[in-house]
Amino acid sequence: MWRFVPSLNFYLSDDLYTARRAVQPFILAALLLISALHALSGMNRTTANLILTMLRVFLVGAFIASNGPKKPLTPGQKLLLDTLPRDVRTVMSSLNIEPSFVRYATCPTCCKTYPPDSAHPDDPYPHFCNFVETD
Repeated sequence: MWRFVPSLNFYLSDDLYTARRAVQPFILAALLLISALHALSGMNRTTANLILTMLRVFLVGAFIASNGPKKPLTPGQKLLLDTLPRDVRTVMSSLNIEPSFVRYATCPTCCKTYPPDSAHPDDPYPHFCNFVETD
């Protein structure tokens, strides 16, 4: 983003002021919601992509209801649908969200969590729970 020019001792920040593609506020809210569900709540990519597809279907239905059943979509409506991402990875990339995921194993009986063991990358989690309740 920023480039350092060593001989001149200043930063070129032209990239910060380039025009970005405008996103409708309701679309941005939906994309933020899907990103949060994916990154924070652990929703898998397939489900997030299904929700993006459903959002597209709802928008087409709303456009058809507002235009009338016999009238085609307007160029602005087609443009809005074309700019809607089809994959949650595209959403995360366009919003500059780069989450770092660490998966923990959880005992199904007592709910104790186990972080991955970096010393054993092929088998990072214990196979048996070693939780002992103390007084």
